[in-house]
Amino acid sequence: MSQLPTRPRRKGMPSHRIMFYSHDTFGLGHLRRSRALAAALTEHDETASAIILTGSPVAGRFTFP
Repeated sequence: MSQLPTRPRRKGMPSHRIMFYSHDTFGLGHLRRSRALAAALTEHDETASAIILTGSPVAGRFTFP
């Protein structure tokens, strides 16, 4: 597996920053899927961080690790 080129990392900065975006505000499937993916990726790499951008009005009712 080839590695993507990376910039030098400052001390304490996450090695990977991941953004999930979903414009769909109907239903909860997209939000649940994004949460599951973000959790799996950040659990696999302790230095990674993830953010989820969504237009869902109920996103604030969920807990995010």
